[in-house]
Amino acid sequence: MKNKGWIGHPNFKSKPSLVSDHTTIEYTGSRIPEENMLEKLIKIYDDYPELEEVFGFYSFKPIRHIIDILNGAPNVSPRFFNCESNLLELYIFCPDGYIYTCPESIGNKDIAIGKYHSRFEMDEDGMALWRNRDILSFDKCRNCRFAPICGGGCPIASISTSGGKEPVCERYQEVLDTFLKNRGNMIVEKFAGK
Repeated sequence: MKNKGWIGHPNFKSKPSLVSDHTTIEYTGSRIPEENMLEKLIKIYDDYPELEEVFGFYSFKPIRHIIDILNGAPNVSPRFFNCESNLLELYIFCPDGYIYTCPESIGNKDIAIGKYHSRFEMDEDGMALWRNRDILSFDKCRNCRFAPICGGGCPIASISTSGGKEPVCERYQEVLDTFLKNRGNMIVEKFAGK
């Protein structure tokens, strides 16, 4: 990407990302644990520091949240929900005639939020499945120290594994431990000098 001049180009954006399958009851999280990917990414960043400037740690939610706070981002607040699908902000009209709110839910008509063919109708029960999940709706989240940065985990993973009745816990402790082990001194140096 650097050799081709893509990094910094206004029409190009790329982020490393974990690959997960949230659509089956066999969901067990990412293909590799997040902290393992993070450790590999940090080693790459150590060899190529310019990549850390470009990619950062956006794919790791707890780190992104903490970095935003440390950098003084103006709108950082607790995450009561995990993603935009909980707010029904995204309406995906698919060729099958159904409307979905999460790209990973496409094709699963049981969790569609409506349909537009042959007549338009929204499914209140389908929308409630997405809308009615936040960290206050799960007992497990109410007692979790990571709930304000997790937001109850991925909705589609929760719906796929428990019908949306349980949160899907991610590996935030392991990710934060790995990050602080590898970047803690840099953070202290950066903010101690201010």
